[in-house]
Amino acid sequence: MAVRTVPERTAATADAEVSEALHQDALWAVLEDDVAWAVRACKELSLPGTYTPDVLRRAELVRSRLVSPYLHLAIVGEFSSGKSTFINALLRDRLLPAASVVTTGAATEIRYGEHLAVAFRRSGGDIVTYPDDDRPGAGAAFRRELRRIAPGTAMPATVRGAIAVLTADPTVCPGVERVTIHHPASLLGRHVVVVDTPGINATDDGHAAVVD
Repeated sequence: MAVRTVPERTAATADAEVSEALHQDALWAVLEDDVAWAVRACKELSLPGTYTPDVLRRAELVRSRLVSPYLHLAIVGEFSSGKSTFINALLRDRLLPAASVVTTGAATEIRYGEHLAVAFRRSGGDIVTYPDDDRPGAGAAFRRELRRIAPGTAMPATVRGAIAVLTADPTVCPGVERVTIHHPASLLGRHVVVVDTPGINATDDGHAAVVD
């Protein structure tokens, strides 16, 4: 029987790890300084049009990502190119239905959660979560927001059914601004957030903006 040996942790290995951590801290400090400089420049200069709010928005986005422990893994490609199949393989679960036509115009975030759950927001609406119990009145907000997008849509019977409606129903998807799914996949438990995006070859300019 073959015996697997574990490489010995040497002083050189430890020194390399410390050096890598110091380099990463130095990089983070430089990026934070750049963000602070961009904010100061916006406040001191009179930039034309919408430049100032756009730069401030981007600076705040960079700042929030610097302090976030999560790795955002965006899946980008043409529609009907296998993005959903690839994501399902990462999660080891047939979670997302494959759509052969352009449907969603929203980015779908898939984060870790002990139990499968889904929430969405329509344009101008509130974030609502699919109910996970049978109490009277549970799901009223979800049903109301769903029917404001597509009045004839029936209330999904399961969480997976709700995910299918929000990500692949052509009568619902155009009115959905954001979808967030929580899933117990081990990959997501390592601080990874998978982001499904609209097809990059869609003719809708709004879809291209979401991908960007």
